[in-house]
Amino acid sequence: LTEIDGVSKFTIEGELDKEVRVDVDLNMLNQMAISIEDVAKILAVQNVEIPSGAIEQDGIKINVKTPGIYASIEDIENSIISISPETGVVTRLKDIADVYMDVEDGALKFKQNGDNAVLLTGYFEDGKNVVLIGKEVRETLDKVKA
Repeated sequence: LTEIDGVSKFTIEGELDKEVRVDVDLNMLNQMAISIEDVAKILAVQNVEIPSGAIEQDGIKINVKTPGIYASIEDIENSIISISPETGVVTRLKDIADVYMDVEDGALKFKQNGDNAVLLTGYFEDGKNVVLIGKEVRETLDKVKA
């Protein structure tokens, strides 16, 4: 859109950042005698990036890190939350919670006809015919949507 003659810039508002949601079943959690804070700490510890050290040779130093383990929702769901000392039964996060992607709380949201939308704001150069530029902007947007 900024390549259209007479447009100086466009801004986009309403882009929604996604985040991982974990909805814990408190009844199941209470049966395990651990708190929701314990679950949060377990998840944080299992996904931490740990500096592992460095490799040095001929004056060149390369830092080596152990990355966090979470690369997908399934990785998070399979996090071990508890192991029974009596039976050895392993409880994973997916056993006590629903894990899914959602938009962040409090995000500014725009709707059009009930669907999520973004707000585009166009800025035009002085002395240009905004009506003609607007027509070209509409045509370009229609091509992009198609």
